[in-house]
Amino acid sequence: MRALVAALVFLLPALMAGPVYSQNTENAQRSALMVVDYDALLSASEYGRSIIRGIEAQNVALSNENRQIETRLEAEELALTEERETLSAEAFREKAGEFDAKVVALRRQQDEKAQNLARLRDTEQQRFYEEVFPLISQVAARHGIEVVLNKGLVLMSLEGVDRTTEVIDLIDSTLLPASDNDNR
Repeated sequence: MRALVAALVFLLPALMAGPVYSQNTENAQRSALMVVDYDALLSASEYGRSIIRGIEAQNVALSNENRQIETRLEAEELALTEERETLSAEAFREKAGEFDAKVVALRRQQDEKAQNLARLRDTEQQRFYEEVFPLISQVAARHGIEVVLNKGLVLMSLEGVDRTTEVIDLIDSTLLPASDNDNR
């Protein structure tokens, strides 16, 4: 029994390690699988960055609008506070209630705009990946790849199985308008 356990202790790691250490880049390039960094497709391709820039521009515009509203409301609040001394308690309560209702309505309106923008971002990302999927398939077919994995889910891969750069180049050459391609 001890001999069997000892043999397993020494033999099992050697059997398991053999294939891992014998792989090289040449074998990886003939692999039936490839990895693609899906996040990099969006963030590193010019086409993806153009989508991100469009969303970011809308985010900046909404932030600017929020600051303008905040400045305007602060001025109204200050004016109401100064006016308090000249108003009866009932008149002040009425004006303060109107102001509070206005603040709540504006906050609700701006929150809705932010939620719509978040939905737009998600929709645009989904549309991007739907447009890119056939291009990933095209690269896979070109190399005889049977399995495509998201690099973010892979613990380790050899350089030769990562086709992210190739897919990014195909995205930009296929999906960018011709004028954008000429300016790269």
